[in-house]
Amino acid sequence: MRAFCVIIVAAVVMAGTPGEPAAHPHAYIDVRVEVVFDGSGQVTGLRQSWLFDEGYTAFAAEGPDPVPEGMTEEELIGAVVGENLHSLAEYDYFTRVWRDREAVRLGKVAKGSWRMLGDRLEMIFELPFEKPVPVGQDSLVYAIFDPSYYIDMVHLDAKDAVRLVDAPEGCRHWIREPKPPLEAIERAAALDRFNTQDTGLGFLFAQQVTVSCPAP
Repeated sequence: MRAFCVIIVAAVVMAGTPGEPAAHPHAYIDVRVEVVFDGSGQVTGLRQSWLFDEGYTAFAAEGPDPVPEGMTEEELIGAVVGENLHSLAEYDYFTRVWRDREAVRLGKVAKGSWRMLGDRLEMIFELPFEKPVPVGQDSLVYAIFDPSYYIDMVHLDAKDAVRLVDAPEGCRHWIREPKPPLEAIERAAALDRFNTQDTGLGFLFAQQVTVSCPAP
C-alpha cells in the first residue's frame, strides 16, 4: 500500500510534465479546522479537513498498487486515506501547536473519514492533544504545513475556515498570514521540482492561527 508520502510522490509525478516551472509548491491543500474545547474551557484537539487538489484526487482514486480484486472505488480511496493518516503520524500530521512558546504534544488520530466535493477529495480527522490545554492569558497557536513546502497548505477562503467548538464566551481567533523573507522566496523558486526533502521552508510560508480566551 502506498503511504501518505504518496501525496509527495503524486506531486512529483505530476510535476514531471515538460515545461512546468521548477518552483515550489507543486500540490495544494485547502484546510478547515475546528478547535475543540471541553466542558472546562480547555482545548482538546484540532478537527481538520483537508481538501486535496484535483491532481492528487485523481491519483488517490487509483488506490493501492496492485489493486486488490473486487475492491470498489470507494473502498480504494478509503484504503489510501487510512494509509495516509497512518503514515502522517510520523510527521505529527503536518501540524505544529504551541502555547506560551512551549510545544503542545500531540496524540494519535484514531480514525478518519472522507468524501468527494465535486472532483476533489476531502479527508477529515480529529487530531487530539496528549492532554487538554488551557487557553487564557497565554494564547494557543497552531500552524499546518508541509515542511518541504512541496505542498502549499492554506485555510480555505471562507468565514468558517476556523471554528471554535464549545469555546467559552469571549474566545476568538485570527489568522496571521506568512511573510517569508526574500531569501526564502528565492530558495523556493530555485528548488528542483523533484526535491521533497525537509527544506525548512514550509514553516516560513505557513499561516499561523492564534486562539485567545478571556482570563478565567
